[in-house]
Amino acid sequence: MEALKIRLYQPVACYRKPLSFGVVETFLLPPFSTVKGWVHYTAGVEKEYSMKVSIHGSFGTVGYQLQKFKKFDRKREGQPEVPAFGKTLISSPIYVQELFDVNLTIYLSADRELLQKFRQNLLIKDFISLGRREDLALLVEEPEFVELEPFKAPRFLRIRELTYLTRETAKKLKLSGTYYRLGICYDEDLKRLVGWRYFVNKRDFLLTNPISRRVTQPLNSVYTDPEDGREVEMVNLEACGETFSEGS
Repeated sequence: MEALKIRLYQPVACYRKPLSFGVVETFLLPPFSTVKGWVHYTAGVEKEYSMKVSIHGSFGTVGYQLQKFKKFDRKREGQPEVPAFGKTLISSPIYVQELFDVNLTIYLSADRELLQKFRQNLLIKDFISLGRREDLALLVEEPEFVELEPFKAPRFLRIRELTYLTRETAKKLKLSGTYYRLGICYDEDLKRLVGWRYFVNKRDFLLTNPISRRVTQPLNSVYTDPEDGREVEMVNLEACGETFSEGS
């Protein structure tokens, strides 16, 4: 399988967990929806493409920053109501969890024209960000296409960094840990109405630490990067019908 390999460094990043309470929490890796939207926006395309994605990374430490934030609150007299939610928005100080010294390796397999546009625009952008708009992302090296080889059992499977694995693959590997239910597709009508993304299509992923595990059965979605011996699971992200435009 051919895939575009992108290596990024971020001094600071926050990949916000939806509905985190009290403190704005971050995922330890960018979720698939964030990467998917980033690819479409950077490529400057108007239609959505299906793609396969694998996300790996590490970070140095976690910190907290005090910021003024807008958040949902119960309906109060005299405050405007947010349509379709029956709640109001209030502004208050809140702590935001941030990752420092972030290194990411992302693999993308999709329509060749989409990936060529994405790669070209990525190389000429003055400011690359991933996560929040202010989360600067620096290219560690020029993105290049690599040929991923199918993982062939029996052999040892080596995960070198934090990575997402589907529940199905995690069960085959008999892994336990923290599962995240990550959004893949969101309600388009609600997005047009209030400007927010409410995900209606979600899948379970295990965030796994580095491991080395002998595998005796086939893993159809897992491949090996021959350049560094890294095993990657290419997760299929179907197109959801949403259109993307520059500046969205």
